[in-house]
Amino acid sequence: MKNMFRQYNYSFTEQEYSHIWENSLFIFDTNILLNLYRYQDSSRNEFIKILESLEDRIWIPHHVALEFKRNRLITIKSRTNLLIEAKEAISQSQKTLIAELNKLQIKKKHSPIDVDNIKGKFKILSDDLSKEIDNTISQQQKIDEPDPLEEKIDTIFNSKVGSANYTQEKIDALYKNAQAKYKLKISPGYLDEKKDEVCVDNQIVYQKKYADYLIWQQILDHVKEKELKHIIFVTDDNKEDWWLEVAVSNSNSQTKHRQPKPELLDDMYNHAEVENFLMYDAEFFLKYSRDYLRASVSEETLQEAGETRQLLNQTMNNQFQRNQKANSYLKMLRANIKLERFKESLEFENYDSFSSNDKHIMHCSECDKNSMIPEDKSDTGYQCVYCHNEYSELLESDCTICGITWPYDDLRRVVWTDEGDIEIICPRCRRDPDYVKDD
Repeated sequence: MKNMFRQYNYSFTEQEYSHIWENSLFIFDTNILLNLYRYQDSSRNEFIKILESLEDRIWIPHHVALEFKRNRLITIKSRTNLLIEAKEAISQSQKTLIAELNKLQIKKKHSPIDVDNIKGKFKILSDDLSKEIDNTISQQQKIDEPDPLEEKIDTIFNSKVGSANYTQEKIDALYKNAQAKYKLKISPGYLDEKKDEVCVDNQIVYQKKYADYLIWQQILDHVKEKELKHIIFVTDDNKEDWWLEVAVSNSNSQTKHRQPKPELLDDMYNHAEVENFLMYDAEFFLKYSRDYLRASVSEETLQEAGETRQLLNQTMNNQFQRNQKANSYLKMLRANIKLERFKESLEFENYDSFSSNDKHIMHCSECDKNSMIPEDKSDTGYQCVYCHNEYSELLESDCTICGITWPYDDLRRVVWTDEGDIEIICPRCRRDPDYVKDD
């Protein structure tokens, strides 16, 4: 029974861990490569040495390589922007302190506190910190200069990148599968469903919301094709569409047991037919590299890897929320414009003596607004500009058999040919017992 349901059993002995680490192919997510730009030099160098030590036991999917290339400059710029924001925060804190001290009017109250001395010391501290940040900024990778880290990554993963043999037809088929899985909240990637960015590379159109799913499918295809039996996947994606977390309580504290989602393990064990699969974030990959690869990794590097992962995921979450608010605002704005244009068309037609206009605005019970206007693509002929509701108690339509007008809710739409021809039938014509009595 244990072997039948391995996707629900993510536990290994020390001997098994050692065997897996010794024989695995190590696969890295895009965020792992990009986070190297966010590390201090010492942490970055320790990570790169581990990658170099693994030699031919590392690999990245084609879409990871594509995402890395597309997002490298953005990542470099964001790190510089963060330093600039820190400098501005120091400057603002100095202004705030001076303003608050001035409000106290300490000099006028003959206080023994030397306000000018406090301001002077704080200015010296602020200037020193600002100079230190300026020095750090000057040492950052410039987006218009040769990038040694990119060259290093290119060298390390030379001939260790998945092939770009996915046609647009195959990509679109995968996206269709992803769409169905997202509706059922099947991992990975369903939490990216709201992302609407696209990119084009080598005449192939990629959709951002399906990036995680595509990366995962490329991993599964590669593993199955090469008949690999032991896989370690390293990602700093912290979302619940990758990880299952279970709170574990003991006598002194509460911790969290974290493991890949069961559906990911199911894919690996039953589709790709691997024997063992492990998944780590960068912090724990580095931590266990000390044990199983005899790698030299400092505590400072472990701490930085953990903090970088948390900061990255928090930043992405904040950006996602901002994008959601912006998208909601734009949708509302478009809906308002559409409604106003229809109102203007009604006003114009009311002045047209030849107009036989029977169009009007109806009340939407879902939004509780007068926001339903004619829409050709709607089943009822009307649709709310805000929530896209198509039904209203005020709607009426003619029965296509007897021609009598009925409330729309009483009518039934019947497809009666293979070509999709539709009859709209009233209760009497369909012999509804509530309306007619059979002889």
